[in-house]
Amino acid sequence: MFAHGRTFHDGGWFDTSGGKPQIQVRTEPSGPWQTVSTLTAYPNTTATDDAGLTHTSIFELEVDDVAPEFAAGPDVTLAPAAA
Repeated sequence: MFAHGRTFHDGGWFDTSGGKPQIQVRTEPSGPWQTVSTLTAYPNTTATDDAGLTHTSIFELEVDDVAPEFAAGPDVTLAPAAA
């Protein structure tokens, strides 16, 4: 599950015009980030339109197999929206 935080008049959501947010982990401290899931149900938002997201918006996701212990992460990658 991914729970969306608060939004404000000038941001607080991801701009998905370049793609949906991705969940990434690293299995080694200096290793590459590996995408293990994409928030496909996240709405189509832009830098100025939050598409109705609220702090109660929750998204289910499936995570690909990764090492049971990872050194860093998880991290959500995508440009945050800013007005």
